[in-house]
Amino acid sequence: MVFIGPCIAKKAEAEEEEVRGDVDVVLTFEELREWFQEAHLDLATLPEAPFSRRRIRWARAFPVEGGLLQSASFEVHLLSRDVVTITGIDRCKEFLESFSPERYKFRIIEMMSCEGGCIDGPMLSSSLSPYERRERVLLYTEESLEPEESLVCVDPPSFRRAFVPAPVPSPEVPEEELRKILALTGKFTPQDELNCGACGYNTCREKARAVYQGMAEAEMCIPFMRMRAESFSSFLMTVTPNGIVLVDEDLRIVEMNPALRRMLGLAGKLVIGKRIDEFLDPSPFVEVLRTKKATTCEVTYPQYHNLFVRLSVFFLEKSRLLMGIFVDLTKEKEQEAMMATIREKTIEKAQQVITNQMRVAQEIASLLGETTAETKVLLNKLMRILRGETLEE
Repeated sequence: MVFIGPCIAKKAEAEEEEVRGDVDVVLTFEELREWFQEAHLDLATLPEAPFSRRRIRWARAFPVEGGLLQSASFEVHLLSRDVVTITGIDRCKEFLESFSPERYKFRIIEMMSCEGGCIDGPMLSSSLSPYERRERVLLYTEESLEPEESLVCVDPPSFRRAFVPAPVPSPEVPEEELRKILALTGKFTPQDELNCGACGYNTCREKARAVYQGMAEAEMCIPFMRMRAESFSSFLMTVTPNGIVLVDEDLRIVEMNPALRRMLGLAGKLVIGKRIDEFLDPSPFVEVLRTKKATTCEVTYPQYHNLFVRLSVFFLEKSRLLMGIFVDLTKEKEQEAMMATIREKTIEKAQQVITNQMRVAQEIASLLGETTAETKVLLNKLMRILRGETLEE
């Protein structure tokens, strides 16, 4: 006996003592789909075969709201007073909290956790809307109906179940502890409590209670985490020594950090909204916008006191922005130029020494012999080293 459906609660129910063994396996549609893939079964290529059409009539409509009542042959209409259908966990809770047998004389109460019934179960992946799913189930049920037959009364087995309360311990949270937990996510006053529900709890205080009870994490606050991320990125933009500019797809400046403003001498000037080509060569940005691939190059800007930078440009897919990062290499470039000048002067001095040495050598060649030649070789080697050339053995 196998149950296949979109419900994960059935897995736990099949293990309960009263019904254990009645159903051997509980599968979700997702698990069934994975099984087909592992077995290399493509349903579209398999021949169709008739499904069992035993006398079950409206039981096939069980997955939709009100299907249970219809399959039990109850008179179901919108104004029924002796039957009620409730779907959705919150509505079910609300009904049970206010229910009183003395007040309400229902013959049957149909309650389903999923909105609209099983057709909107958690493990049902479908592109159809709940209303389209309902229409398909009802159409299939109607097409499967057999001609009306006389009912035969039998002694049915007992379907009675006893449910034992299993409450989740929820100790009362001291107000002081509640305030400490709220403060962890920047909520110091009632005005700070947005109660947006993004964390899954109805209110900020409800989530704080869950944190105290160990059922949630304090960081489960999307507005707070977003604010912290934005403030952190803003902090980095401000303190980094590298220049950063954000440009939109129209090459208009969205943001420029203080470091780049100082590099370009634009501190205090209005640049937001202006095109990047008013200040910089836009070629690297245009290329990245075209290819969507990052690029790195070295650029000199004569108009900004020969500013020499290593420029890296990235395309930010989610925000559809271009980010340019400028690493100032001007001082390194100046040091390289100074070292090149020193090398040239050293080479020049060495050449002068060689020339003077040869002149002297010519005058006293008979006295120095091979010593002059060795000196020339050593000085030539020194010059080649200064030029950065490789010496051969």
